[in-house]
Amino acid sequence: MTTAPKRRDDDKLVIFTFGPVDPEDHTISMYVNKADTHMRIAKVDYELQSCDNTVYKPPKGRIPFFLYEDTLIGDSTLGIRHFIDRGVVPDLDEGLTEEQKATSLAYQCLIEDNLYPAWSWERWVQDEGWQKLSATIFAHLPIVVSTIVPYLLRRRVVARYGEMDIGRHSPEEIMGIMRTDVKALSVLLGDKEYMLGLDRPTTIDCSLFGLLASNIGRLRDTATQEEVNKYPNLVRYRNHMLSTFFPERKQGFFDTMAQTPLKKRQSNAPKAKAQTKKQAELKRGHRSLTFADKVIAPKKANAVRQAQIKKKLTGQINKNIERQMATKAGAVGKLTIMKSLAEEASASKDRKKVDK
Repeated sequence: MTTAPKRRDDDKLVIFTFGPVDPEDHTISMYVNKADTHMRIAKVDYELQSCDNTVYKPPKGRIPFFLYEDTLIGDSTLGIRHFIDRGVVPDLDEGLTEEQKATSLAYQCLIEDNLYPAWSWERWVQDEGWQKLSATIFAHLPIVVSTIVPYLLRRRVVARYGEMDIGRHSPEEIMGIMRTDVKALSVLLGDKEYMLGLDRPTTIDCSLFGLLASNIGRLRDTATQEEVNKYPNLVRYRNHMLSTFFPERKQGFFDTMAQTPLKKRQSNAPKAKAQTKKQAELKRGHRSLTFADKVIAPKKANAVRQAQIKKKLTGQINKNIERQMATKAGAVGKLTIMKSLAEEASASKDRKKVDK
């Protein structure tokens, strides 16, 4: 928690996210959507803003972060708890038994600590997912910035995944984790209206809907979204939360998607083979961002210039040596090949003298 510069005239709670804010769509971040959903359910006067063009910096280096009464608070869970403890935001878990609170925490760990890393891995690490993600969150940036910032940000995220446990798994294993967790959520939800079986949403519903909402519009064509669509109760739950608390955000999209037969995903075997061949033919200067790939450093400009000068000098030295050997060969009557070279060199010099 840090003190922010006083630049606002009101005390409205602000949730900062990354990238453009679309009033008709949710963000791609589960944690931003989680905070957004909590405030909407609790009927708090708040605002969702992009941190791209703001003087405020995330206190913990991640989104979302909150601004309230000139104070910045980082982390979605800690931020919401901060506001609940100070009476700014109602507690959605008020009245729950200790067992219900423990169940909610277990569900939250399943969603945020196990499923979401696999969920977002598809977006940041896999090339196909990254193309969709970058086109979504970086399209609004100036052309110069949009070529540098995405590369640096993705490299940092991929490096972070390489240090996480999930980063040690193969793509097939990570997708297997995702499918197992999505199925578990479907089983836990069952035919209930909300996750804990109550007649009202609680904190865990903010986490679950925040996850499902991150693929609503701009990232709907993904493997994770296709997996969710296999379970009618998850689609029903998502539609219900959307129409109840966010009626302005493209609620009709899911009715069509839920009734549309799933497209069979093409086999990745030929593609994987082509990628392997391509990786084997990497040229210098290419940097692959997948941590399993090798990185070949680009040539430096100074090294290139030095190599060119060295090559030129070496060529001149070799020519001088050849001429000396050829001249000697002509004098002793040996090495006929070198002798002919000497004669050609001498004739060339004579022609140059005549031209002058």
